[in-house]
Parts: sequence; structure tokens; C-alpha cells
Amino acid sequence: MSAGEALGALLDGVLTLPAEPMTQVKDAIKQRSTCHIEHISQYRDGEHRYLNVVIYPLGEQDSEVIIRLDDVTEWVRMELTMVQTEKMRSVGGLAAGLAHELNNPLGAILQGLQNVRRRLSPDLDKNQETAKALDFSLDKAQAYLEKRSINLFIDGMTKAGEQAAEIVRNMLLFSRKPE
Repeated sequence: MSAGEALGALLDGVLTLPAEPMTQVKDAIKQRSTCHIEHISQYRDGEHRYLNVVIYPLGEQDSEVIIRLDDVTEWVRMELTMVQTEKMRSVGGLAAGLAHELNNPLGAILQGLQNVRRRLSPDLDKNQETAKALDFSLDKAQAYLEKRSINLFIDGMTKAGEQAAEIVRNMLLFSRKPE
């Protein structure tokens, strides 16, 4: 609307705002007070827009005011982007902290499983010496582990631990700052 079209027109014909901000504008005009209303959300021309409205009373009559509208859509979008960026930075920090906290017990579990396998292996001389000193058969122990499917359980735990370690690595990659 041009200034000529707006001059002398009724407020409702010139200014189309949602109900609550419009009530604030009318109240400011009646009270002859300057009023600032920020980030009024509007859907216009197929797009979400944001306006800041400032009401400046003129003279003595309540019908004379200057209404300044500022399209602050880009500013609001930039603020929202900054907030989202800060949230992602926080999520990255949380992921890094969580990954480091998970790495310690996960490493202990995987190392423990690896040591169980090594200490039951008949291929290591130290195991053979210890078994002989105790009159214990590592071959029979291996047969027992196979018969009772214990090796399958150990394999499953190792695989699950490795998958968890991969998740931790991905979390650390996600949390790293780009160069």
C-alpha cells in the first residue's frame, strides 16, 4: 500500500496483524504511548515473515500516529540459525563426553574377552605350563567350551563390543570441529 493510500485510512484497513499484536497497537494509540512489538509472525505471499512494529503518537489527537513496520525476517532466521548451531555444538560436546565415558568400560570389556581367549588357548606355552602344573587339560577345556557353546557367547560379546566401539568412534567423529 502506498503512503497516499494509507493516509487518512482506518487502521484496520492499513495494518493487518494477528489479533494480539493488533490489540497492543490499538491500546498504544488510545494511551498515546510509544509501543514496540517485536517478532510478529505472519504468513504472507506463501512465506513465513516476521515484523517489528513501533507506534509513535503525534500531536494531541489519538488518530495521529506514525506506525513503523520493519521486516526482520532475515534477522530472525539468522537468530534461529545461530540458536540451532549452538544446540548442535552442545550436542557435539555431549557426544564427545559420552564417547569418552563409554570408551573406558568398553575397552576393559573387549580387553577382558581377548584375555579370556588367550588364556584358554592351548597354543600358548605359558598356558600349557600352567595347565600341566595343575594337571589340567586345555584340550578338554576347549572341548567343554565348544560343547557348551561358550565360545559362541564370547564371540557374540566381542562382536557387540566392537559394534559399540564403532558407535563411539562415530560419536567422536561427529563431535570433532571441522578444520
